[in-house]
Amino acid sequence: TTRDIVLRPAEFFRDTAAMMVAEGGLSAAIAYAVIIQWVASFFNFIWRVVIGVAIESRVDDLFRIASDVLQEGAVGSDRLDSLRERMLEFLFGASSILLTPFKTLIKLSLLAVLVHAAVRFFMKEEPGRPHSYSTTLKVLAYAAAPGILCVIPGIGILVAYVLGFIAAAIGLREVYRTTSARAYLAVVFPELVLMALLLGSFVVLLFLAFNVLRLVF
Repeated sequence: TTRDIVLRPAEFFRDTAAMMVAEGGLSAAIAYAVIIQWVASFFNFIWRVVIGVAIESRVDDLFRIASDVLQEGAVGSDRLDSLRERMLEFLFGASSILLTPFKTLIKLSLLAVLVHAAVRFFMKEEPGRPHSYSTTLKVLAYAAAPGILCVIPGIGILVAYVLGFIAAAIGLREVYRTTSARAYLAVVFPELVLMALLLGSFVVLLFLAFNVLRLVF
């Protein structure tokens, strides 16, 4: 399943379209997305720790040399403090992996709400392909498959995001029998909403700041 979604998303969603629009199967789709995201989160954490420690160790060496020159007596204490900080960072980072299933459920549910709103607004309902929230949620859940590419250090997370975006759009196109343009618009709709909210908040803050300055001066 994962290989088909990553390499042949159009074929996968075309072949499973009937299953996507049918009742049931939602829990399996969500479980699949949770597992994929947990694996992705685990490897993201591993690569972040490995790369971060490698860079931090080089920087620490420079500061330690300077500290040794200036304060020879405080070296042992500094090393203990550095070790304690690294242990705390590791523990808190590892604990975030345990929260991945809950974060995935919340993120996926909210994302599906916005994407499905775009589906209902921009797409025409075709016979035999009713627009339903559960169907949109299934498509987005299976489109999380490219997250497995996070096992690749460095560029894995970027490739996973791009392929996941493409898989979601292709999935909506095949399942709802719509055009590519409408499918991509539905997938990008949450980002557009977020940008609009941020821009609106910025405008409101500017307006409030302007009025405060006018009252003061």
